[in-house]
Amino acid sequence: MIRAAADLGMSEFTLRKICKRYLIPLPARGHFNHKNPKKRPPKPALPTMKRLK
Repeated sequence: MIRAAADLGMSEFTLRKICKRYLIPLPARGHFNHKNPKKRPPKPALPTMKRLK
């Protein structure tokens, strides 16, 4: 999240706030710290566009 926010020219907090506003699921704590990618939790489904305003 930090790298993505830096690439977009905003803070991590701002990026998280935007994601929450548009119901975009965020990675859980420690998501990128797993050494074995096969043991990562499944990706959540994205919300339908009807719920967005």
